[in-house]
Amino acid sequence: MENPFQLNYTDQMDTDLVKLAISGDKKALQNLIIRHQVFIYNLAHSHLAPRPVP
Repeated sequence: MENPFQLNYTDQMDTDLVKLAISGDKKALQNLIIRHQVFIYNLAHSHLAPRPVP
């Protein structure tokens, strides 16, 4: 699997992929998910992980 973090992506590329994904392009959605999977995981984890009791 290719490392998506080695490539230089632009916001315009994301905007184009979002438009395609909204119109039903599953490959565009897959590309967005792969590109941002670490951020998505960390965001979800930070909101769902149990917090230590003081």
